[in-house]
Amino acid sequence: SSFAVMGRSKASRNLKVLARDVKRYQAKKHGESISVILLHGFGGTPDNMSQVWGQALHHLLPSSHVRVKCPAAPVRSVSCYAGVEVPAWYDYFTDRRTAGEETVDHRHVEETRQRLLGVVEKEVARVGADRVFLLGVSQGGCTALDVAVHCRHALGGVVCSRGHAMSVTLAAGRPCATPVLAFHGEADDQIPCWLTQQSLGQLRDLGSDVQLVTEPELGHTEPSIQELLLVGRFFRRRVARSSSPRAGGGESGRPGAAGQ
Repeated sequence: SSFAVMGRSKASRNLKVLARDVKRYQAKKHGESISVILLHGFGGTPDNMSQVWGQALHHLLPSSHVRVKCPAAPVRSVSCYAGVEVPAWYDYFTDRRTAGEETVDHRHVEETRQRLLGVVEKEVARVGADRVFLLGVSQGGCTALDVAVHCRHALGGVVCSRGHAMSVTLAAGRPCATPVLAFHGEADDQIPCWLTQQSLGQLRDLGSDVQLVTEPELGHTEPSIQELLLVGRFFRRRVARSSSPRAGGGESGRPGAAGQ
């Protein structure tokens, strides 16, 4: 009967919810209180991200257990560099640097987005949406913002270090459901600071929660103590919020998200 089918369907949903909750309990029991997905920059490697940002997060969040995921970008032939092959989330057709935004391969952006959204979904199933974070540097920062904007969940937070919101990301016309922290050097000769300010201003105008901090005289690859401290405060604040009991459990912050 239809009632029997409805009963089985409801039982199936309840079992899925129970399985999800058990996974989260086991993750917390084994000390995996938050998951951070680190996205390296153009020409970078997962090892480098793990050694720099992975270790930094463990020091910045001593009271939290941090699970770090470092996906690797595929090795691509880069058009603007005469086909030189390097790890890259997407191809560049131009090398304008401080003159403006680069023209990129939108097909690669879409492929990368779908792949990383799959990584995000696995971590959400493990620890819950508001305990999953994205942190990307340079091209990885641009990618992190793109993934967060298209994600059906409101995650714990996204950090864009020395990157910007791409035009292809802004073209979606949707706000980022996840709070954004961006950091940029005012002397950056790879991705100009004005481009980051302009693009993140557009993302904010769409209704996103965006905090942008810039540092005078800082170049694209120079280390910054200010950035480390800022990221540490951002993570601690967001983790504390995710630990506070509230309605909804932080599953999804976008109405109708499941249909996207």
